[in-house]
Order: sequence, then C-alpha cells, then structure tokens
Amino acid sequence: MFTETELFEQLYRSMKESGGPDLVIHAENESFGLVSIFEAAYLLDFNARKAILIDSFYGNPTCGVLAENGHWAAVGGNDGLAVSRNGTVNRYHGVGVFDMRQSGPESLLILEDPWMEDAAIWEFNVRTALLEKVRPFPDYARQPYTENVIW
Repeated sequence: MFTETELFEQLYRSMKESGGPDLVIHAENESFGLVSIFEAAYLLDFNARKAILIDSFYGNPTCGVLAENGHWAAVGGNDGLAVSRNGTVNRYHGVGVFDMRQSGPESLLILEDPWMEDAAIWEFNVRTALLEKVRPFPDYARQPYTENVIW
C-alpha cells in the first residue's frame, strides 16, 4: 500500500515519462492531471502533491475532462460517469461513455458507444446532475471500428 504522497509520486513520475503501458493521461493543465491506471481514475493535484481516487470502473475508463475553470473533473467509461466537484465525487450510471468534452462552464457533452443502434449525444450538467439527450448519433452504426470517431 502506498501513502497518498507515494501514490502521487508514482503516478506523477509515470505521467511525466509519457504514461507507460498502463497509465492513460486523459487531461492535464497547470494544476491538475487526470489519469487512469487499469480500472482506477485519479485526479493529481500538482500543488498539494496528492493523488485523489475519483473512482474505480468496471473496465478501463475511456475518457476524462478537466474543467477549464479547474472546479471539477469528470471521468467516463462503459459503466458510467464519475464527477469530482468541490471535493466530492458523485457516480452516475445509466449511460456508457465512449467520449466526452466540455460544452459549458458546468456541462459536458457525452457520446455513447457510437456503434450502438440507438447511440446518442447527451449533455450532462455537473452541478444539477441533469442529463438531457441532445440528438441521436447513428453515424457509426453498422460501421467498422475506428479510433477516430468524429462527432
């Protein structure tokens, strides 16, 4: 078991060494790094030099976003979404997250698995936890897999 500081040092070192085979860097700014290793997602606070476990996923997280204002972070995966805001982590199930991006100061656009017949793009408000369907996304249904999904 690592202490909080040791965990930070291990993850930070791996992050600065371009990730490595198991560490995925989802987002980074001057103050924070959002990473995952295997099925666990961490928020690295560079100033406090600590690693905060956001959540563990069933399967590896697929994407992450650090808010432009630095007030929240979100990590998504096949089994849902985890949002760290004001020192609290909330977990939301019900939508599998293939990709996401910030769409406003407190909102995300979420792309479900684009190969599903009923795939959609959703907007999620991190303050109110309101999830609204923006539009269907049938563009990749019955298409071969690609790493580069344009949405």
